[in-house]
Formats: sequence, C-alpha cells, structure tokens
Amino acid sequence: MTVELEETSLCTVIEDALKTASKSEALSEPVTMNSRMGSPREWDSLSFVAVFIAVSQAFDVDLDDDDAIHFQAVSPMYQFLDEILNE
Repeated sequence: MTVELEETSLCTVIEDALKTASKSEALSEPVTMNSRMGSPREWDSLSFVAVFIAVSQAFDVDLDDDDAIHFQAVSPMYQFLDEILNE
C-alpha cells in the first residue's frame, strides 16, 4: 500500500522502521522533521538500511544506492522524495 507523502507520514514510516530494526516498542525520542541519524539514538548505521527500504516501499519509489545520501536526515529525505514523486 502506497502512502501519500506528508511530513507526518514520512516521520511515521521512519519511526516504525526504527522500532522494527531496534526491536523496541518505543524510541529514545520521537522522529520529527529535525531528526537525523543518531537522533533518535536508534537511528544508526544498521537501522539506516531499514529506513531506506521502508521509505522506498511505503512511498513506492525505486531508489538507487546513490540516493542514500538523502536518507541521513528527515528534512532532506522529505525534499528528495517530494522532488521525485512530483516529476
């Protein structure tokens, strides 16, 4: 099921991916548009892959490895997705 790109939906997808990857029911802090790798602390190099895959699937976008640079923080990720989804 494809999700419509909104700030809240992106944060929810990322938060769910981090919870799954870290096998925890709650994160050290909520995911917001200001979140980035390391904040919440569960967003580390291992969970990065989970976020990349979850976002790709949720928003039905084909991503290349080169696109990963946009996935280190929520705000640039949102801007990148907005660009490719509105081409």
